[in-house]
Amino acid sequence: MREKDETEKLEQLAARVTVTADAGFLPPLIDFVRQTAHRLGLRDEAAEHLDRVVEVVCRNVIEHAFEPGNDGRYDVLVLRRPGQVVVAVEDQGLPFDYECFKDGDDPVLSEMVHRSFADEVRFVNLGRRGNRVELIKALPHADVRDHLSVDEHHETAGASAASGDVPLEIRMMRPEESPALSRVVYRSYGYSYDRDDIYYPDRIRELQESGLMSSCVAVSPEGEFVGHLALTKLGHKPCHT
Repeated sequence: MREKDETEKLEQLAARVTVTADAGFLPPLIDFVRQTAHRLGLRDEAAEHLDRVVEVVCRNVIEHAFEPGNDGRYDVLVLRRPGQVVVAVEDQGLPFDYECFKDGDDPVLSEMVHRSFADEVRFVNLGRRGNRVELIKALPHADVRDHLSVDEHHETAGASAASGDVPLEIRMMRPEESPALSRVVYRSYGYSYDRDDIYYPDRIRELQESGLMSSCVAVSPEGEFVGHLALTKLGHKPCHT
């Protein structure tokens, strides 16, 4: 419950709409979701990809969540979380076996998940309040790899080790220092670091400011980051450099 409460505090509800379970309402609904996601920062291509997933999930609710003749309704929420746009689809229809998504029993839904039209898909059983599917899309941010020379990485990777006598300051990183962290990770790891967020300074800053990520850094006398250790929350991978 504590993790859920923390997530709710960090998210902002941009829109919520209740829709009759009728496929005829899908086109205006999808257009509304697209425009809202675009307003929150998703670029056209990313919003288009998210559209496809929203349509598949909503159509699944329409076709399978309610008994014939049942005047069903479902809710679509558009949320802003640190570095992310989230579209949540909730219904109080028949309990749904989300394992079929993961196991590939439904070919359309399985393909949707594996092709990653959304960066992450979460299935939540709300108990008496029904079912919830969260479609999570990372917001586009500037990538340091697009602006730094690969030669800079090779020079750093091939440099000799620094003397152990160099005094280092160990302290907590400030959110506005996120570009320095992204640069030092690129210089040290090139393209090989296994957490893609680290290459996007704006995304890291949002995580820092929201409290989802807390970083401790080692800083040289010249003010350069030479070490980094982070604690992340709510399913984000820990990272160190």
